[in-house]
Amino acid sequence: MKNTLSIVFSFCVAVAFGQGRSNPAVDSLKNEADPAKLKMKLAALGNSNNENDLATVVQYYASTNQSPKGDSVIYAAAAKFPHGRYALLVAMNNFSHESDPVKQEALFAELQKTFPDKTESMEFNQAHNTMAVTFAEAKNTVKALYHLQQVKGRSNAMAIATAFLAYDPAAAEKLVKPELDRLKPTLTETAPAQGNGRGGNNNKAMYYSYEILYSKILAKQGNNAEALKYAKDAYDYFPKTTINDATKSYAYLLAVNGQYQEALPLLTQIASEGRSNAELTVQLKTAYEKVNPGKDGSAYLASVKNDLLAKVSADLGKKMTNDQSPDFRVTDVNGKKVSLADYKGKTIVLDFWATWCGPCKASFPAMQLAVNQYRNDPNVKFLFIHTWERSTTPLADAKAYIAANNYTFPLYMDVKDAKSKINPAVTAFKVPGIPSKFIIDGNGKIRFHLTGFTSGQDEANAAELAAMIEMARKGS
Repeated sequence: MKNTLSIVFSFCVAVAFGQGRSNPAVDSLKNEADPAKLKMKLAALGNSNNENDLATVVQYYASTNQSPKGDSVIYAAAAKFPHGRYALLVAMNNFSHESDPVKQEALFAELQKTFPDKTESMEFNQAHNTMAVTFAEAKNTVKALYHLQQVKGRSNAMAIATAFLAYDPAAAEKLVKPELDRLKPTLTETAPAQGNGRGGNNNKAMYYSYEILYSKILAKQGNNAEALKYAKDAYDYFPKTTINDATKSYAYLLAVNGQYQEALPLLTQIASEGRSNAELTVQLKTAYEKVNPGKDGSAYLASVKNDLLAKVSADLGKKMTNDQSPDFRVTDVNGKKVSLADYKGKTIVLDFWATWCGPCKASFPAMQLAVNQYRNDPNVKFLFIHTWERSTTPLADAKAYIAANNYTFPLYMDVKDAKSKINPAVTAFKVPGIPSKFIIDGNGKIRFHLTGFTSGQDEANAAELAAMIEMARKGS
């Protein structure tokens, strides 16, 4: 599927083959003023039997913001040189987007057979990193650690430990504590000045990021007092200009350690900016009631949420549209087809997603908050539409992912048409990439279109979506 190679991938490919330094062949193409001659030169290079010539074409398209054309050349090069560099990169791209660790491992075995001379390459080394994370997210500690041990050089230990945290904090601690011990002696080092004249120690930010994670591990193990020490150390290091993970960890641990007076203003600030989550919301209610005996914590939470909703709503009017929605058709998990006409008079939220799409899945906690809010409202409907499948079992994959994460999403399928090889619903909406969310009013008008959410702001994202739903409802 050609749309899986995004402009980012084209750019990475171009860099891999020398875009970072001046390429006279690319410069010659960019300086060609005659369109006819340029077309001939590009065609000649594209038909060459030398893969470097096709790399020149890719670099040219990447440097002139013509990524789709570059993607086409990438696929052509991969087909023409099945054991070449582009074939490897395309195969690695497909491998990295596979969300099932067992299938991913099978793809890796095929890569080893197809590219035996590349098994010591950077790409293969990174593949072990990728599999370690995928197995960790699938709660397979043994396999995750096996692939982690195969990594040469810097590993993705933080991502793996973060995944372990949810189900195996002891394994997470075994990864994080050595990193803290390794980095701590370097905190006093001064890095050489950069090109902008500023120096810095990158190990510091890494060290304190590991401290945040370590505080979460200790808290998960019930050692809240010790966890607070690490959280405070990290909180003192990071800037206070924005709410970050250090702020949230420190505020949470202040509360669970009974330091409510100190926790309350931080927890309130976090909630007011929409950066809260279920755990922090519980602690905010508790802290408020402890600091203000006899007062209703639930009422306080409601006032903070209403203030956030008002703040979010104030800016949404400028983003509202009035475009007619395509008459889409999708299928539910039982095979029943539904269309736009089935939702006449209702406000609907369409969420195009896929199991391989990281940003799609990152938006789901906020989407679950919104689903919960409108669960009993018969006039608001959510359709989570799985599209752009990369496996032969998309329905099973999607159902498994939703079930494994305890989401209560109404699942629909936009599967590829057997003849046209396109996914009809997502194509009808002219979606360039996912996640892509549409809020459609009762008259079938698209009132809002979202391409994703800001990471780490579940409460704010859910509040924004709720405001859009209410505005769409009033406008229909």
